[in-house]
Amino acid sequence: MTKLPILAATLTIVLLSACATYTPPAEKDIITSRTMDVSYDIAWAKATEWFANSNVPIKNIAKDSGLIATEYRLRANSDQIDCGEATGMVVITNKTANMNIFIKEKSPLSVSVSINVFGNAEAITMQGSAYETRKRIECISSGVLEREILSAIDN
Repeated sequence: MTKLPILAATLTIVLLSACATYTPPAEKDIITSRTMDVSYDIAWAKATEWFANSNVPIKNIAKDSGLIATEYRLRANSDQIDCGEATGMVVITNKTANMNIFIKEKSPLSVSVSINVFGNAEAITMQGSAYETRKRIECISSGVLEREILSAIDN
């Protein structure tokens, strides 16, 4: 008779975990670069202004090479990165992102701007009330940050 509660608990855990699913994000067609009719200095000033106004910490900045890179693992929300879909007993949490911007002078009054946004999160699968498994998952950009930054530089 003592095996019945253990069997019931095991069966409950198996059934609950069977309802837990994670679907990775689908690739999106995102505009990540644009050629703009502005000088390099103006594009650079607008890009750094966007970081300052958005309170995004910069890890590396090198005007001579045109690189601006954010601190790794910035907190991100679902509007900025897509980490897939979780159902049942799976929860996606701790979303973080990283971003690199490259500004390249094409002519005295023209630049190309490229933005790379990537991230990750943690998928937690609850298995019963006391046990969970954690897994790092890859996230992709939703395109929001790229649109916002490209518009800020191009206006």
